[in-house]
Amino acid sequence: MNNYDRQYVQELEDFLIFEEGETVLEIAGGKGFYHSFYNKFKIGKYIAVEPNFEWLEIAKSKEYDCNTEFNNCIYEDYYPTETIDTLICAGLIYHLPHPTHFLEVVSNRFKPKTLYLESVGGYPEKNDIDIFDVHFTPEKVNTYGERFNTSKSVGLSLKPRLGFYIFCLSQLGYKLEKYKHISIEDDVYKSKQDVTMFKFRL
Repeated sequence: MNNYDRQYVQELEDFLIFEEGETVLEIAGGKGFYHSFYNKFKIGKYIAVEPNFEWLEIAKSKEYDCNTEFNNCIYEDYYPTETIDTLICAGLIYHLPHPTHFLEVVSNRFKPKTLYLESVGGYPEKNDIDIFDVHFTPEKVNTYGERFNTSKSVGLSLKPRLGFYIFCLSQLGYKLEKYKHISIEDDVYKSKQDVTMFKFRL
């Protein structure tokens, strides 16, 4: 784990919370980045969905104090056979050309009660609003400069922000519970990386 990853995990120590015995589904689980949280909270089962075979093998090699299931596929090809309590997805949604489709699959197929999502960029920036009091509409989302770029290019130009998620997920029955902005100097790219983790609940 590099310095950036270590700092990132430390920043989330007081944010990521799981119920003992619950089933957690991680979409684009990568190399098992959050496994220490699953052990800490004594979850019942961890399900990983990761299309990169090498990364999935690294995730498998880690020690888990719970039942595990590892699936080498994309999220659209995974169909759960049990109830999903919490879903976590970091590092994926801002690369998708149609993130609303992903959110619909999450809501209609996976149906988690708790949803953790990560996006690039910090939020709020210079907005003098209480984000929990705003009734977001498509017009309101665009007013605050949150128009989502649907181009297929990958990178920091794709920045769905908090208003975008609040609006889309509110249509699916989810409500924002909390969020955390993380800003860390990346020792690989030699630049500051800003991400925001959101927690939504049904």
